[in-house]
Amino acid sequence: MAGYQNEGAAEAEQLRGRAEELAAEARAANQNGDNYLLSTVLFASVLFFAGVTTKVLSERNRLILLGSASRHWRSESSSCSAFRSKSDGKRDPDWISDYAMV
Repeated sequence: MAGYQNEGAAEAEQLRGRAEELAAEARAANQNGDNYLLSTVLFASVLFFAGVTTKVLSERNRLILLGSASRHWRSESSSCSAFRSKSDGKRDPDWISDYAMV
């Protein structure tokens, strides 16, 4: 039996490698989705703070809420630009096409 070779072993190994590649791609897509969901929640908090300021009577409290919304906006805008970068650190000019629903 020294010369016996399983016919399916080579194909199985090839398919295992492809499965690992696809699993890595799926994990990256999952992380990307998590990042955009977090961004959506944080941008919603910015809109909440900005909207609440119209109901606050005290000028001081209104400025505090607007400052908080502004701080959230700046931090979220900078983190969104990081999401659009490729894994090699270079910006992808066609990043939106990856997420366009066509």
